[in-house]
Amino acid sequence: MAGDIAEKRMWRADPHTHSVRSDGIKTWEEQAILAKNARLGLYGRTDHDVWAQEHTPSDDTSYLRGVEVSSREGHVLVYAPTGIKPVEFKIATPMTEVVKQANGEGLVVGLAHLGFFLPPGSASVQEARRITDKGMHIDFIEAGHPMLSARNLRKAGAIASEIGAAVTGSSDDHLGNIGRSFTTVFPRETDDPEKDFFSAIAARTTRVIEPEGKNPEASVSPVVRLRRVFFSLFNDKSAIKITNGHKFLGAFAKGAMERAVWEIGEGRTYGK
Repeated sequence: MAGDIAEKRMWRADPHTHSVRSDGIKTWEEQAILAKNARLGLYGRTDHDVWAQEHTPSDDTSYLRGVEVSSREGHVLVYAPTGIKPVEFKIATPMTEVVKQANGEGLVVGLAHLGFFLPPGSASVQEARRITDKGMHIDFIEAGHPMLSARNLRKAGAIASEIGAAVTGSSDDHLGNIGRSFTTVFPRETDDPEKDFFSAIAARTTRVIEPEGKNPEASVSPVVRLRRVFFSLFNDKSAIKITNGHKFLGAFAKGAMERAVWEIGEGRTYGK
């Protein structure tokens, strides 16, 4: 599998990041520089419940226009391909309704960090199955994430295969580590990374690449961890402040963010 990827022209993307518009510490302009320095073809602007701005002619770094929706049951990543108008999602809306609305508007929708206990805001496997059993479509599952164990990554990949979804991996960056944790690779068919990303999602040809060496997110200080806890528990945009607040505390107590390097699939890739 690793050899197959090496033999093809591939794009590399970090499709899930956060800026100062929600709970990150970098501006969109700073993120663009970080993505360029990481030699990414594409990155995602996916702040909590805040859509990224529309592309302008001056943008020199490609990005996915997205949002991470705080649904009642967990976080949902939604992307608006160029030409598709974003829609607003109400916070704490049932996840099934978020997916149904995204499907109806032609948006690309996936479940963020499909976890089994951690990280906070993770949808359950049962919820993913329930959504598809009701006839709705999940385009992708975020299987690669710095707070998920190798076992959970494989489970998430298996669920994606079961429901006919692609897999993605990302840094879920909050601290300025774009492109330095899990990333997604996909075939480079054109000179337009956004177009190729969505084509790969539809064709289920995306792959997850694990980070090289120590995960930068492992250096998160206790102060920053506490900041994330309180953001989840008390921010008025957090739809999971009660149901998933204990997960934040569990992540903090167990040092889940210090897990660094995973064995994923064959070689250093995971996917179909």
